[in-house]
Amino acid sequence: MSDTYKIIVTGPFNSGKTQFIKTISDIDVVSTERRITTEDRGIKAETTVAMDYGRVKLGDKTIHMNGTPGAGALRLHVGNPRRRDERLRRSG
Repeated sequence: MSDTYKIIVTGPFNSGKTQFIKTISDIDVVSTERRITTEDRGIKAETTVAMDYGRVKLGDKTIHMNGTPGAGALRLHVGNPRRRDERLRRSG
């Protein structure tokens, strides 16, 4: 039986995913925080753009943690399908 575990930390924008990993990680977190350039910059200055990584040892067990970008960031990458469909109808 393996004593290594992996946890994906996910949730909405600004819910504390990166802070959670930073709080319990035994190592310096590999952070992918970047400056926000959209209207969300009024909420906070930086946001996760890829996967954060941290690790914690609990006795003889090792837990690897990856933090995902918030759901708002995902919308930026996939776009809004409803708007995309409207644009396609107008152009076609």
